[in-house]
Amino acid sequence: MFGINSNVRKEVKVRDVFNNMKKSLDDSGYNYQVDQERMVIRTGFQGDDLPIPVVMYVDDEHPFITVATQLDIEVPETSFGKALELINELNSGIRFGLFVLDCDNRMINFRYNERIVDETNKIDHYKELLALVVTTTDRYDGELKQKLEKKGVVPNNMYG
Repeated sequence: MFGINSNVRKEVKVRDVFNNMKKSLDDSGYNYQVDQERMVIRTGFQGDDLPIPVVMYVDDEHPFITVATQLDIEVPETSFGKALELINELNSGIRFGLFVLDCDNRMINFRYNERIVDETNKIDHYKELLALVVTTTDRYDGELKQKLEKKGVVPNNMYG
């Protein structure tokens, strides 16, 4: 009913998309690690207050590009409810991506997904996408950590 009829959908060459993502990092001079088989790229940056590890990957089944960061904030299982309230409050003001709590590893991530409709996205697009994810994470990670500490969701390591 909605979207492109699967019978006429263009075959997207996700491997080309993945190679363009790597090229964008090469052009920027960034160091990174690659899992070619799973089409995963790992890199990292130093934010204003916290390190920002980044994972970029292509999901060839759906197909999507995901750029995600993992914050250095581990939430105890008993505090998931409070953490989710604060995360949802923060997300309501963000127009690009979202913060999520990964209940499996109890870590908070920032994530942006983009549907792949064409493998010809320009290298500059992936550079901008990465920059937006990193700057958005850096802008809000310290604020989120302080709010979580203030609400007693996570310990304040400065005084712990």
